Order: sequence, then C-alpha cells, then structure tokens
Amino acid sequence: KWKLISVRYGSPELDKELQSLWIGMNFDGDTVRLLLKRNTESLTFKLNTKKQPKEIDLYGEGGATPNIPLLGIYAIEGDRLKITWSKIDGKFRPESFELAPGKNKTRQVSLELLRVKK
Repeated sequence: KWKLISVRYGSPELDKELQSLWIGMNFDGDTVRLLLKRNTESLTFKLNTKKQPKEIDLYGEGGATPNIPLLGIYAIEGDRLKITWSKIDGKFRPESFELAPGKNKTRQVSLELLRVKK
C-alpha cells in the first residue's frame, strides 16, 4: 500500500485538483488499484526490472484500448515510489520522472508515493 505524496499532470491548477482527488495505490500480485476519493480503478501491470529506469506497463480493464498499455517507468528508493506513465496508450514511454512537454502541456502523469507501514 502506498499513500500519495504528490501528483504532477502539467499545470499547477490541475496538479492541485488531482492532489485533492488521489489517495494512493495498492499493489496485489499483478494488479494495482488506483485509490481515488470517489472510486477506485483497477489495472494490471507488467514490470521490466532489467531496464534503467525500470519499466512498468499498465493495462486498463474495459477502456477503449484494453490491450494497449500505458507505458511508464518507476523507481523505489527506500519507502518512496516514483512512478510516471504516458497519457497516450502504447505510443510513448517517459525517459525520466520530469514531465515531458507535449501539445497539451505534458504527455505524462507523475506520482510520488510513500509506503504505508503495517
């Protein structure tokens, strides 16, 4: 279980709005639940730990393109998890945790989370 510390989406207004909506993420097996104040969304994921930065592919259930993943990267540093993924299904994998510019300000979502101790 991971508690959200920060979310970056490309504009200060949207970052603040998303910060107020997100709670965190729970990983269980090959599924991650995105915890939002109003609902949850479940995604399956695949990891590639041999690449640097480490890669994560997120697959939504039932979206317009359920077989095309959101491509991302992640890093675990102690009890902190950095994860960022593309807003564009299957077409772009971020190379760093800094937001990459695009037509709509940025092409990715970037989160920082803290491990919830039991």
